[in-house]
Formats: sequence, C-alpha cells, structure tokens
Amino acid sequence: MYKIENVINKLSKNPDPKRVWKRRELNIVDSIVIHQAAGYKHTLQGIARYHATPDQNNHISKQGAPGICYTFVIGKKGQIYQCNEFEDVVWHSGNSDINKTSVAICLLGDYRGPSYQGHEEGPNEEMLDSLSFLIPNIETFLDIKKIYGHCEINSQKVNCPGIAIMSWIKEYR
Repeated sequence: MYKIENVINKLSKNPDPKRVWKRRELNIVDSIVIHQAAGYKHTLQGIARYHATPDQNNHISKQGAPGICYTFVIGKKGQIYQCNEFEDVVWHSGNSDINKTSVAICLLGDYRGPSYQGHEEGPNEEMLDSLSFLIPNIETFLDIKKIYGHCEINSQKVNCPGIAIMSWIKEYR
C-alpha cells in the first residue's frame, strides 16, 4: 500500500553547480526531525524551487540551498517522496551539528502551533499513516535513537511541526 517515490533527480536544484550537499557516513545518523511546510499552498516542487533559488528573501540562504532541505516529504494524500539521499547533510534544522546527524521529514500543510493559527488543525489520517510507515522503515535502516519536532531543537521554530504533530511524536516515542 505504501510506496516511497524517489524524486531526487526531479526536483529543482541550485543553478550554481558548486552548491552541493556535504556528505556523511550513515553510522553518525541517529535522529529524525519532523517539520511542517507552514503554508497551505505549498507544493513539493514549490518548496524545492524556493529552497534552491538564490534570493535576498530566501530564509535558508541568500545564495539558495543546493536543493530541497528535507530528506523526505509527505504529501496531502499520504504520498511519500524521497528528496535527498540519506548521506546528504541537508540544511533543515538551523543547527549544523543536528543537520549532520539527522534525517528530515516534512509534512505538507499549514498546521496550528502554540503561537500560529495555521489553516489546518493537523495532518490528515493518510499523512499520519504514511509517517507511521516511514519512520520504522528509516529506523530499520539507520540506528535512530530519537525523534524530534523541529521546535525541540530550534527555539525560534516554536510552531514547527505544529501541535497535532508534536502530540503524535510524543505518542510515537
């Protein structure tokens, strides 16, 4: 029923060929960080384009990131997209040490947080079912010791991944 679609070579990349992800050995990866897109109109392609495009307003980097800053993205119908290799150190957390040792999962949606209204209460059942499928699969492949919400590792991101996803994470632990 669940399928992980590899879209690594289908997503927007930074136009500068020197902007590439650093690589890591998989034995140092020990955590998963879960994010929300925080925009109800965001799409996988739109996020990839925004992350990779040099722009003064790009919050990742004015020069743009090498590509989309998540390892996986879960779509609104529960689709699971692999966006980067496990070896890629993607810039998702705001903390380079955590980026080096974690896998990033983003759920497409705009979910309510402690200080953010959002357009949705939380992810739908299909998305949570896909998250429940994906995490144990990652855990069998990598020695995952901890699952975090983005807000737990970056105090400036209090609304990411949202209240509903934080509740799900706490139950999952």
